[in-house]
Amino acid sequence: MVIEGVALEARLEKIEQRIENLERELRSGIKEIKERLSSVERLEEPDSTLNLLRRSIKETGFAMVFAGIIKEAGRETSKWNFSHAMDDYKEYIESVDTEFLREFLGAFMNEERVLILRHLVKNHRPTSANELSEVTGIEGGHLYHHLDQLIKSRYAAKEERGLYSVTGLGETTLFAITTIVQNLKKWKERVKEPNPKEVSFRQ
Repeated sequence: MVIEGVALEARLEKIEQRIENLERELRSGIKEIKERLSSVERLEEPDSTLNLLRRSIKETGFAMVFAGIIKEAGRETSKWNFSHAMDDYKEYIESVDTEFLREFLGAFMNEERVLILRHLVKNHRPTSANELSEVTGIEGGHLYHHLDQLIKSRYAAKEERGLYSVTGLGETTLFAITTIVQNLKKWKERVKEPNPKEVSFRQ
């Protein structure tokens, strides 16, 4: 009887230990799920981003963040994280390099260059001039002129065998411009108040 009692106690101890291990794993799993849900909520809720920026400004100032990741077949092909904060927002506006701004916007003020860059981003591989011509409808010297301008601006690059590809700068800039334009379009269409205190859009 004593031996059976000892064996029973040993089995009970093992069962209790297993239960403790399961409880520990369950708590860890619940914590991980909560953290993931919290991170998703922070991404999906525009107000949370604004609150983070509010805390970075004391009384008067300016703060912004622009971040993004592009993945292709499970692999990150581009990622960026731009942020800026300063006390004097008027000084920030005055610091704009107008010459660079003119060069920067020049590529995106031309619809044909945007079409070329868009296809290079979507294609995500070195592309021939013939293919670009077929897709965009831009032919001959006209096509090569736009490609030269995109290369000069470092939005595109010429590779071996006369193929063209988008650069990291070109891809990031196209996504940045697209995001700004799409949200400004929503602002114009949806926000009727001339001077709203706060505007938030989520795709």
